[in-house]
Amino acid sequence: MNLIRRFAKTGFGALAALALVVGPATVAQATDVVIDDSRTSGIAIITEKGGNRSGGGVVSLFNVKGAGVDGSTVQAYCVELGRRARYDAPGVVTDWANYQGDNAFKHDPVVREKVGWIIQHSYPKVPAEEIAKAAGVDVNIFSKEQLESIVISGTQGAIWTLTDGVNFVGVSQREGGDPYNPKARTTGKVLGKEHPAQIATTQVVDYLKGPENTGLKESQVAASVKLTGPGGEFAPGSKAGPILVETNQPTANLTVTPGLPVVDAKGAAVDLSAVPNGTELFVQIPADADGGEVVFTADVATTLVHGKVFTPQPHSNGKPAQSVVLIEINPSNANAEARLTIKPRAAVPALGTSAEFKGGGKVVPAEGGVVVDTVSYTDFTVGTEYTIKGELMDKATGTGTGITAETKFTPTEKNGTVALEFTVPAGHEGKTFVVFETAYTSADMKEVASHRDINDAAQTVTVDKPAPVVKLATQAKDKADGDQVIGADGGTVVDTVSYWGLTPGQEYTVSGELMDKATGKGTGIKAEAKFTPKEADGTIDVEFVVPAGHGGKTFVVFESLVDAHGQLVAEHHDLEDKAQTVTIEAPKPGPSPTPTPTPSKPGKPQLPKTGANAVLIGSLAGLAAAAGAAFVLVSRRRRQ
Repeated sequence: MNLIRRFAKTGFGALAALALVVGPATVAQATDVVIDDSRTSGIAIITEKGGNRSGGGVVSLFNVKGAGVDGSTVQAYCVELGRRARYDAPGVVTDWANYQGDNAFKHDPVVREKVGWIIQHSYPKVPAEEIAKAAGVDVNIFSKEQLESIVISGTQGAIWTLTDGVNFVGVSQREGGDPYNPKARTTGKVLGKEHPAQIATTQVVDYLKGPENTGLKESQVAASVKLTGPGGEFAPGSKAGPILVETNQPTANLTVTPGLPVVDAKGAAVDLSAVPNGTELFVQIPADADGGEVVFTADVATTLVHGKVFTPQPHSNGKPAQSVVLIEINPSNANAEARLTIKPRAAVPALGTSAEFKGGGKVVPAEGGVVVDTVSYTDFTVGTEYTIKGELMDKATGTGTGITAETKFTPTEKNGTVALEFTVPAGHEGKTFVVFETAYTSADMKEVASHRDINDAAQTVTVDKPAPVVKLATQAKDKADGDQVIGADGGTVVDTVSYWGLTPGQEYTVSGELMDKATGKGTGIKAEAKFTPKEADGTIDVEFVVPAGHGGKTFVVFESLVDAHGQLVAEHHDLEDKAQTVTIEAPKPGPSPTPTPTPSKPGKPQLPKTGANAVLIGSLAGLAAAAGAAFVLVSRRRRQ
C-alpha cells in the first residue's frame, strides 16, 4: 500500500512546519500542547519514492493548541511523511537539535536549513498571493481560497521532498472533477499537466526548493546587531572612529548623540536610517569640544517564525506519532550601543581645514580654478594678528606644487574660521591636491599651529581630467577586390572604422547601415561588431552583406558607436563622404530571344482542275510571275 493512501485512510493529513527556535536548545514535556483536529485544507498531492507512488494524500495546515509563546494556537507543517498524526495527545516540544523523528530532518543539517528557509519564505508568514507571484504563478486566474490551497500544498510538497526524499508528482484528481473540494474523494490519478492547479502547485514546489533557497540556520533568523568601537580617546577637532556596524539584517537604523555629521571610510555622508552591514562609521569631533562622549545606538527589527518541533506521545499501539513544526510569527528586535570618548580640550592653538572648489564640490575643472580652504582655528589669542600660509601638496608625491596662498587676520574670539584661496592654473589635470596650512604670529612669524595631513579627505581636492574627444572615420570597400564598386549580383562591403579617444578595456559596439544616397534613407542593410580596444586609437571592420537587386544604386555607410550601457559615444553620418561611399553596378542587358516560327497548317488535297477553270488559274499565275519579275527589275535599277 502506498504511503499517502495509507495515511489518508487513518486520518493523516497534517502539515508540519519547522520554525526557527529562539533561545537555548530544550526538550520539554508539553502537557498543554496538543494537535487540534481542525485544519486549513490544501489540495491533495501525489508523491513518489523508489517506484512507490502515493494515492493522493490530503494536505492540511494543522492547528496546534497551546503551542504559542503565550499559550495561543499556532499552525504547523508536516516533517514526517511516513508517520501518522495523533490528535489531542500531549508530547514533547524540542528545538531542531533534539528533534524526535528519524528522517533527513534529523540527520542532515542542510535539510533542516532548507526547511527553515521555506517556512520563513512561505505561507502563513508570507501571503499566499505574494508567494505565488514569486513562483511565477498567474494569480489572476485563481480565487484567494484556491491560491491558499495551492500554496499550502506546494509548501508541504517542497518540505517532503527534503525531509523524506520523495519526488513531487503532482496534484491528485478528486471525484466530481473539483481538485479544491476537500470533501470529495481523491482518485489517486494526477491532474492533466495543463490543469491550472497542477501547473501552479508545481511552480510553488520548484520555487521553494529551487536556487533561491539558500537555507537558514536557527541562529540566522532572530535579528542581531553589534557595534564595535576603537576604544581610546579622541581629541577635539579630530575624526573619530571607526565604529563597525555588524548585523544579520540588510541594514540597521542608527542614532548618534550628539547629532554630529557621520561619514563612512571614504568620507561619504551616511544615511543613518539604513546603514548597511559591515559599514565603518566616523564622526568629526568639533574643534571646540571639551570632553564628553559620542554615543552610537543601533536598532534592527524583523519578524521570525518562532517554531519548536512538537512530537505527540506514541499511538496506543506503540508506533511513533508524527512530528509537526510550529509556525508562530513574532517580531524580533535587537539593539546595540557604542561610545567614543572625547578628550578634554587643552588650551593649545589648533587648526582644522576643509577645502573645496570655489564653485562647489571637491573637484576642480581641468582648465583650473580657485580652491577655497576654510581654516578652523581654536584657542587663538584674541587681539593678536596671525598669518596663515598654505600650499597645495601633490598627494601622489607628497611634495609641494608651488601653488600657495596666505592671509592675515586678528581674531575677536578664540575660536573661529578664516578662508584662503588658491588659484590652480591649467596643466594639473587628474592630480589630487591636499592643502597644508600653518599659522604664525605676524609679529615674529613664530609657528603657532599647523594642519598637514596628506590623508585628510577634508583637505583634499582633485583636478578633473579633460573628457576624451572620441572621433570616427570610415573607409568602405568591396571585400572581393578592395575597390568601391560592388557587382550587380551583390557582395560584401567591408567598412573599416577608425576610432580615436576610446577607453582601453571598455566594451563598445559599432553598428551601421547602408544609406541610399539618392534618397538619404536607410536601406535596411545593417551590421554591427562588438570590441574591446586595447588602446585608445585603432580600427575595427564591419561587414555588410549586399543582396542582389540594388544594381545602379549608390550607398553611403553610416556608423554609430555606443558603450556597454548603450550610450552614444560617437557617430559618422555624412552622405557626401566619398570614403564611405560604394556603388552597385547596373545589371548588363542580355540578348533578345529569337522568335519561334509558327508552323503553317497543311492544306486540304485538291484534285487537278480542267476546262475553263484551269485556263483561268493558269492566266492568273502567269500575271503574278510577270509582276514579280518587273519588281525585281525595278529594284535592281534603283540600286544601280
